[in-house]
Amino acid sequence: MDKYTSLAVDYHFQPIVVEILGPIYESACHFLTVLVHKISQRSGDKWETAFLIQCICVLLQQYNSILLCDSFVREECLE
Repeated sequence: MDKYTSLAVDYHFQPIVVEILGPIYESACHFLTVLVHKISQRSGDKWETAFLIQCICVLLQQYNSILLCDSFVREECLE
């Protein structure tokens, strides 16, 4: 966070950290809640919160599958 302190006041830096087997970081959770609320107000869609949570879950699953695939040793590397 110290790296981004020089950003103009117009910007808000919010790291979003999600632990695989744990909760979302508290400030990130608050930020996402406020963001989804504002998006819902603009769009009029009450399902925005569920959609955002589903998107985050899908991204985590995709990332985990990439990590899993990269953990296997390829046969050509063994030769």
